[in-house]
Amino acid sequence: PYIETITSTVIEGVYLVFSSCRINDENKQIDSGDSISMSLDIINAGSDDASNIELTLTTDSEFVTMIDNTASISSLTSGKKVTIDDEFSFVIADDVPDKTVINFKLVAATETESWENNFSVEANAPALAISNVSISNNDDIIYPGETVVMKFEVRNEGGSTAHDVLAELSCRSNDIK
Repeated sequence: PYIETITSTVIEGVYLVFSSCRINDENKQIDSGDSISMSLDIINAGSDDASNIELTLTTDSEFVTMIDNTASISSLTSGKKVTIDDEFSFVIADDVPDKTVINFKLVAATETESWENNFSVEANAPALAISNVSISNNDDIIYPGETVVMKFEVRNEGGSTAHDVLAELSCRSNDIK
């Protein structure tokens, strides 16, 4: 076995880092159309206490509309963690594709310094797919002049539930009515 001693040093001054986030939603995940509140954990990894901290959360995602993107921390002791509960909120677009990665930037600033932390979350959405088509005759072929009933089996392959699904069948041919 290989054994090595690792020496750690204390970061001088204040040093604020993002630790984790929690999605405060009914199913604890981000789904299309959701209004989300998010909690964040911030750690002061530096040697000095911090005070008057302003937090700003932003994203460039076209699928996110920020509602409340700021929070304040009056003080944070060196080596301690604070949880900012439900201070950040945003809405996810109805048309977000399933498994979309949303990148956030969190800036923590005091009167004299600032720190930038980046993190990502995943948005889920229904992803409908046709898996089976059946035609109400004996050979599954539609002949000219024949009237048939078609049945389609639809699966949701996405990461969230599909609600109130409606389907419309169309054809580009003028020969089918």
